[in-house]
Amino acid sequence: MKKTVLVVGVISALLGGLWLLQGLGVVHIRPILCFADCEPIQGPSSAWAIVGFLMVTAGVIAIFFSLRGHGQRSFGGEDPLRSRPAQGAGPATGSGPVARVRPTSVPNVVRTWIAERPAVSYYALALTLSWGYWLTLLAQGQRVAPGGAVTHFPGLLGPMLAAVAVTTVIGGRTGLRELLGRMFRPGPGWPSKLMLALSPLALGAVAFLAMQVLGKSFPSADAFAHFPGLPGHWPLAGVVAVVIVVNGFGEETGWRGFLTERLLPAHGRFRATLWVALLWSFWHLPLFWLNAGMASLVGPVLIGWLFALVCGAFVLSQVYLATGHSILCVALWHAGYNMMVATEIGTGWPAAIVGAAVMVWGFVVAVRWWRTPIDPPGRDPLLDRLLVPVTPRPGAGERGL
Repeated sequence: MKKTVLVVGVISALLGGLWLLQGLGVVHIRPILCFADCEPIQGPSSAWAIVGFLMVTAGVIAIFFSLRGHGQRSFGGEDPLRSRPAQGAGPATGSGPVARVRPTSVPNVVRTWIAERPAVSYYALALTLSWGYWLTLLAQGQRVAPGGAVTHFPGLLGPMLAAVAVTTVIGGRTGLRELLGRMFRPGPGWPSKLMLALSPLALGAVAFLAMQVLGKSFPSADAFAHFPGLPGHWPLAGVVAVVIVVNGFGEETGWRGFLTERLLPAHGRFRATLWVALLWSFWHLPLFWLNAGMASLVGPVLIGWLFALVCGAFVLSQVYLATGHSILCVALWHAGYNMMVATEIGTGWPAAIVGAAVMVWGFVVAVRWWRTPIDPPGRDPLLDRLLVPVTPRPGAGERGL
């Protein structure tokens, strides 16, 4: 079975790499195995770049799985790199005594290092994946502009892929199943959680109503379909789907679902959110040269962007905790917010109103958490009237960094 996975992984990585290079406009080859009237790709292609990046990632993960486990038990067995927790304690982190590991085994040594430093490992891998793609575009002199063929979207998948990889290394199949469960299952009380997840759209509706009262024109549906980094001719449904998957899950699986989750027990919700906001903002750095819209953020505008990102980080942390650590909810919130402020209507009043409301929301949350830094994560009294009570996840306080 592992040999089959290895062969499939190698083929996927090679084929995906070819598609990625074609999508970036680096290579041009004639169509292979064409069953219709096919033509070579002319110039950069967002669709081929995204598909190629996903294929390369899937291939690398398949190769990793096929080569992993030499001298170890399968994913379903006991993890030899983590000490067995005491009865009633949460999952071990690998910081305790290491059992049955041969010092001369390089894969085991690397795995042990990652298990002892999951947050650092995650961030290094996220930067490698995201910056690797973005810096490649910059080296070629390409820039992301509205309606252009160049896209930065494959780089947005870096945090999610890093979270999945590190979780697999330190938690095996059990840890990966738990992460995927938080990505796709909202849990009990899902109607109220969905209301909170879609609150940016509700804020947008209020902004549109205010525009009508002020006599402003209502934006067209096409204005929502013009998203930086995506082709301008895509239908609205396609844009929304890609933004949810790549922009929503691609970022939130890593920043909230993994990094915030790891920092909470040791730092508390206020300091953990500040750390995530700092690391999250630095992760955006190459986009200030690559993305035409972000390149215009200079001086006081840049300070405003940073303040808005910090406020957004506190809002997302509150949504994450109040919905029972649901990655699905924060992914929908993030995607909905970007649809309101990053699309073509982002230059008008709706984006200004929504952005200001979120900054006030985040500032209020930050002040409350700063004044009560020792409050445990989970249930939030401010949202109790909207949401069902959330019980903190077992073992959250025992997990290390």
